[in-house]
Amino acid sequence: MQGALDKNLIPEAMIEDCNSEDITKTLAEATDTEEAVTADLTVYTGEFNGNEPITREETAVIAVNCLGYAMRNSSQPIDLSGKASETAFSDSDIYEEYINSVDAAYSMGLIEGMGDGTFRPKNTLTRAQAAAIISRLADLLK
Repeated sequence: MQGALDKNLIPEAMIEDCNSEDITKTLAEATDTEEAVTADLTVYTGEFNGNEPITREETAVIAVNCLGYAMRNSSQPIDLSGKASETAFSDSDIYEEYINSVDAAYSMGLIEGMGDGTFRPKNTLTRAQAAAIISRLADLLK
């Protein structure tokens, strides 16, 4: 979880009672010929509830964050042309911090609406839906 938070794959909003603390950690002790090696880190605490089902809006956030991470760390551009430019969901219960990610995931074709103009952000995913999103994400990263 620490690595996923460090890479901004999972937002702090998904961690219940999330707290963070900036620390400096010694990675290698000083010797007679070398200085100590230190690193500045952010340590997170809280409950992720990893065994709970994931909602559609949470999936959208993680998918978009994964794509963003891949784009930042890739020497090859990722082609996002030909994707829809906006959403038209009539839902009003998308968690405010997730709206941009839901819109982006939809615009990039990672996640689909429900066919009736809604997104149903609090619904959970089936394994088939999750596999389809992962497949679409993998296609974008080719």
